[in-house]
Amino acid sequence: MLRAVLVLGLLVASGAASAATLTVTVTGIEARRGGLICAAVWASADDFLERDRRAASRCQPVDGATSTFQFELPPGRYAALALHDENGDHELERFLGLPTEEYAFMNDCDPGLLPPDFADIAVMLADDDTVTAPSQGNGCPAANEVRFSY
Repeated sequence: MLRAVLVLGLLVASGAASAATLTVTVTGIEARRGGLICAAVWASADDFLERDRRAASRCQPVDGATSTFQFELPPGRYAALALHDENGDHELERFLGLPTEEYAFMNDCDPGLLPPDFADIAVMLADDDTVTAPSQGNGCPAANEVRFSY
């Protein structure tokens, strides 16, 4: 009886949490600046840009003009940003309130001074790892791309 319960528990646990891979590609990195490229992902508008409420985040050393991050997440809606953390302190540096380190949002077609709304840049991650985004015009980044333009 105990064995049957354990097997049933394992089957339920393995089927309950399907994960998909969200691949975030950061392009346009000026590698000569060195430092880290950091990517962070949020799963809801309420959590968006709240440091302690990220669904996932990771940093890696700058190694060329492109960096790729993979996050194992449940299928759903996600928004991401990337930061070129030149001094490696895991913080966005500011001077007079304006960022002095490059950052950009995934799927952001109209970067400006203010952060976009979650709904405007969020992508849908399906359980087969496909990513879909709202239809955007020519010259916009791909759905899972963060494009720097120093």
